[in-house]
Parts: sequence; structure tokens; C-alpha cells
Amino acid sequence: MAHGIASQKTASHVRIARVAEWTTPLIWFVAVFAVWEIAITLLGTSDYILPVPTKIFSRVFVEFEFIWPSALESLTLIAVGFSVGALLAIPLAFFVAISPLLERSLYPLILLFQIAPKIALLPLLIIWFGFGHTSAIILTVMFVFFPIMVDSIAGFKSVDRDIFYISRSMGANWWQTLYLIRLPAALPHIFSGFKVSIVLSVTSVIIAEYIGSNSGIGYLVLRAMRVGDVALIFALLFCAALLGILLTYVIQAAEKSCMPWLRHAEKH
Repeated sequence: MAHGIASQKTASHVRIARVAEWTTPLIWFVAVFAVWEIAITLLGTSDYILPVPTKIFSRVFVEFEFIWPSALESLTLIAVGFSVGALLAIPLAFFVAISPLLERSLYPLILLFQIAPKIALLPLLIIWFGFGHTSAIILTVMFVFFPIMVDSIAGFKSVDRDIFYISRSMGANWWQTLYLIRLPAALPHIFSGFKVSIVLSVTSVIIAEYIGSNSGIGYLVLRAMRVGDVALIFALLFCAALLGILLTYVIQAAEKSCMPWLRHAEKH
């Protein structure tokens, strides 16, 4: 009886925590934009300088058919660039983690490449690959590669060596060790890198479209800037932020799907 009551209380607390997880950011969101709206109204600031949030959100809905195709195109570039960067970073991180020689020889070169300002390389990408999607994808790969690789290396190195000795004594082969031991241990670190990189991928695509493209959200920002449509610029930036939030929740959902023990921990 007591155990059943305790279980009900625990389930109730979990539900309350989940509701708070969604409502708290929403409350802050509403509060910030309410203060923004009131402050701009009282100060009488021109819309050309800083429009009120209601005008910005109204532009999102009014210009939805105009913004949506570009947002979808930007989302596609983000997904492709992020996926390519992850597919390159994770296997390389694994081999760097298991090979001290590779770590000593290759990691400093990758670090040197990371230090280089990537935005400054965009003109070269445009010269080499032209205006359009290819340059944006390559820039995104460059942005997301290093964070994912660094976190993945830490994850693959996080396994206690005694576990390897035990698995070998039980007859586990190389693939079984990778699939059952190394990869599960590395997943929390890999997804940590994903969460950082997905935001960087949104930024990189918008910048690439802004400088070297004739489509996408970044290009629309450039067009709005040329005509001084500040409300539309804010509306486009708001849509870009929504893309980042959406993709972050996708990453979190994938994390829980790939690591079911997290859901078990949350319940307890």
C-alpha cells in the first residue's frame, strides 16, 4: 500500500516536472516580449529602429507563404551539413581515441584548422564551389565537425579498461566490444556535441546564405535589409531561431530514443 502511494507520488512529480519543463520557457518568452512591447510603446521608438513584437509576429504570419519555402530550404541545408559533419567526425574520433599515434599526429592539425576563422574561408568556398548550396553545406560541416569530434573522443575514451579485459575474457570480439561497450559509453558525449553543433549549423547556413546565395532565410534577410524592412528582418531571425529550437528538440528526442536508460532514470 505504502509502495503504491509512493509510486503515485513519484509519477505525479514526474508529470509536474515535465509540465514545468515546457511551461517555464514559455512564461519567460511571453514575459520578455511583453516588456519589450510595453517599453517600445512608452518610449515611442520608430519601427525602423526597433519594431514591437506584435508587428514582428504579424509579419511572420502575413509573410508565411513567402518565408516558408526559404525556411524549408535552409532547414534542408542545415540537416545535410550537420549529418555530413557528424558522419565524418564520429568515425575519426573513434580512431583517434583508440590510436595514440593518430592522436599525436592528427589532432594538432585538426585543432589548427579549428582555430582558423571559418567565416573568412567563405569567400574561398564561393570561389571554389560557386554561389549556392554547396558552399553553405561545406561551411556547416566545418562548423559542426570539431565540437562533435572532441566530445566523441572524450566519450570513446571514457570506458574503464577493466571492462575491456572482462569482455575479452568472455569472448567478445572487436565489433561486439564496439557495439556493446564503446558506443553506449560514448553516446552521452556524442549527443552533447550534437546539441552544441546543431546551433552552430543554423548560424553557419544563415551566414552562408547571407553572403553567397540567392535563396534561403539568410538571403531574405539581405533583401529586407536593402529596403530597410526591419520588422521583416526580425521576423526572419525569429524563424531561424525556431529552426534551431526545433532541431534541438529533435536531437533531444533522438538522445532519449538511443539511450532508453535515460527514460528509466527520469522515472526514478
